[in-house]
Amino acid sequence: MRIFIFVIFSTILSTIIAQTQIAVVDFQTRGISNQDVAALTDRLMVELFRTNKFMVLEREMLDEIINEQKFQLSGCTSDECLVTLGQIANVEQVVGGSVSLVGNVYTISARLISVETGQVISTGIYDHEGNIGALVKSGMASIAAQLASIRISQKDPERSNQLVDTSKKQDEKISNHVGKVNITLREGHIELDSLEMEEVKSFFGANMVKVEGGTFTMGDNMNFGDSDERPNHTITLGDFLISKYEVTQKLYKQVTGENPSRFKGENNPIEKVSWYDAIQFCNTLSELEELVSCYSIIDNVVTCDWSANGYRLPTEAEWEFAARSGDWNDLMFFGSTSGSEIDDYAWHRSNSSFKTHEVGTKLPNNFGLHDMSGNVREWCWDWYGNYSPEAQVNPTGPEFGAYNIVRGGGYSSNVFGIRATLRSRIVPKNNWDDIGFRILRRS
Repeated sequence: MRIFIFVIFSTILSTIIAQTQIAVVDFQTRGISNQDVAALTDRLMVELFRTNKFMVLEREMLDEIINEQKFQLSGCTSDECLVTLGQIANVEQVVGGSVSLVGNVYTISARLISVETGQVISTGIYDHEGNIGALVKSGMASIAAQLASIRISQKDPERSNQLVDTSKKQDEKISNHVGKVNITLREGHIELDSLEMEEVKSFFGANMVKVEGGTFTMGDNMNFGDSDERPNHTITLGDFLISKYEVTQKLYKQVTGENPSRFKGENNPIEKVSWYDAIQFCNTLSELEELVSCYSIIDNVVTCDWSANGYRLPTEAEWEFAARSGDWNDLMFFGSTSGSEIDDYAWHRSNSSFKTHEVGTKLPNNFGLHDMSGNVREWCWDWYGNYSPEAQVNPTGPEFGAYNIVRGGGYSSNVFGIRATLRSRIVPKNNWDDIGFRILRRS
């Protein structure tokens, strides 16, 4: 018996390949709080992503690179300084600029610079009279369009009124991309013979660990982490099955026919896969095993059927519960209570030689799970959002957002970056060489 999996290389995938990798630096300011500047920069990153022309380096990764290289970002306003930053961050282009407030008028000026040539590629200017909230929403859409050379007349009042509609259309394009990943990955074909199929089934059959549900305190209970790891809150979860290892390159290729990883090795974790790629993998594997797929597209939005028996990504709460071995609330790290023990449990910056390693070569935690700290960061289902103090049962995260959660830290993370409670947010379309995933099923 031969099972045929049809795989598509749609025009959307071509678009992803053609995208330019960029870094966005916080605007230099005059008369504006750092919090407002961060909000403007974060929104610009989202709007640049929405043009479908750029692959945007996440704030957390840029900050990590800056700290690691001891780069002085304060006062970095010249094109030469921004080019140096771009070289350190290994991106093709850098966005820098300024925002000022005079009276009640905000003025934003931004420029897109080539790291290779040091030349200014495009510029964007936007004036706004009013509150910062409206500026974040409309101004950043205009700046992104100008930097991407999408011809918009900023002085055209009619066009200015359409900026919010443009943002909505970009949202639809992103959602449509999600739908096409699920619907159109069907052109050409890859063959799995019965032996390969049995190998895939036997691997996941033998390496799914049953986790008995329970109640635990989620978040940074040691007052050691970032502000978005608090407030602590009580979570109650049901039973589930979770993979003992991160999905390997061999298994990913058997299921999808592809291996996009930078660090090649059959038993190394898959990386350079987007959140959408992980969603598609779960559905394809479910179909191969004749299970009910968890994910579907309704009105161009990815939804999850939580009652389905197929494979899916863990929620952020399920991931943290599994990493901390249930109610072991004293664990700062996966499997470990102190940094001195972490080398036994995780591949990280100090011991990885800045590359991934075979899964399962470090000690497991008390649930028998390997590599939940280090090696690669792992996609979760949830959109990123702030914690609330209320107790919750089987939470699935916010209903929408701009970023998805990744957890666990990777081979290039420092010890602080592989803590069990650390949260990172990544644009779901991005695919980095330190991000993979593991899968979960209803028990």
